[in-house]
Amino acid sequence: MTTLTTPFALAAAPVQPIMRLAGATPAFALAQSLSYTWRPALDVAGNRPVAIHALRRAMEVWAALVPPPRGVRIRPALLEATEPDGTDRRLSAEWSIPRGARPGAILYLHGGGFVVGSARTHRLLTGRLAADSAMAVLAPDYRLAPEHPFPAAFDDALAAYRHLLACDIPPSRIIIAGDSAGGHLAAGLVAHARALGLPLPAGTVLLSPWLELDCVAAGEADHRSRDPFVSPDAARRLADLYIGEHDPSDSRLHPLLCGHGPLPPFLIQVGGREALGEDARHLAQTLTSAGIPCRLQMWPGQIHVFHLLHHWLPAARAAMRQAAAFAVECVDRDNA
Repeated sequence: MTTLTTPFALAAAPVQPIMRLAGATPAFALAQSLSYTWRPALDVAGNRPVAIHALRRAMEVWAALVPPPRGVRIRPALLEATEPDGTDRRLSAEWSIPRGARPGAILYLHGGGFVVGSARTHRLLTGRLAADSAMAVLAPDYRLAPEHPFPAAFDDALAAYRHLLACDIPPSRIIIAGDSAGGHLAAGLVAHARALGLPLPAGTVLLSPWLELDCVAAGEADHRSRDPFVSPDAARRLADLYIGEHDPSDSRLHPLLCGHGPLPPFLIQVGGREALGEDARHLAQTLTSAGIPCRLQMWPGQIHVFHLLHHWLPAARAAMRQAAAFAVECVDRDNA
């Protein structure tokens, strides 16, 4: 593994090289299989409500069969949230608490194209992150499109961050993380917290983030080398469901523009075979140009959110360990 010379060193091309780990053959076989199964199905399903609801149910059934990692306890929670009109409501969430948890918390925003997923469906990620970092992980069940278009999910993410601050957890001990669409929410949340004058977290971890909802860069990358998992055309249709009737120029929908002002360090991990890797490169360039510490890791041969496969892929296990180590490093740096 090639490492950066200083904890948050910057480079002209901010890519941290990743060695090819054992397990490349299974990763290749998986990518080929998905290319002929999952991606065509996603292209056909697109933004059809029946398909979205069926996928939600299937994911919840599958999630019920996945136990948390050894030593991690799952605890449901209800968070206080306030609507724009001032009415109060409750936001369901889930804590993944490791044995001997260190002070602090990771706020984790799950992926799923803004239309599927929950805290339960992403326990493979939140539980592993909790176990590897020895930090408690809070995953909110933010509202999903198309029933709840933007800014519902964003408002829920902000409510979850405010909840951690209200629990007297120092911001220097909070990490904001997310995968795919959750990565979009995480990056936007950090920038919006700065705009609101809220204290900033210690760091940000993005796993295969989906940052450009118009998918222009992803479409060009997909044309050069076909993504076996993500269909940019289908992703664009999901983005339309998420944005709804809202003004698409809203800054909260454009986390790639977040590099104007101080922000905490970023770690961005993407698979080498995913079209959304272009999003990650653009964000890394924006951040480093603004002097914001950022590490971009490109994992050769891996697919979108390959981290979910850490039970089977050595690269996924290594990536999760590095994400956890980055979170701990950020917290320790701010509390030395």
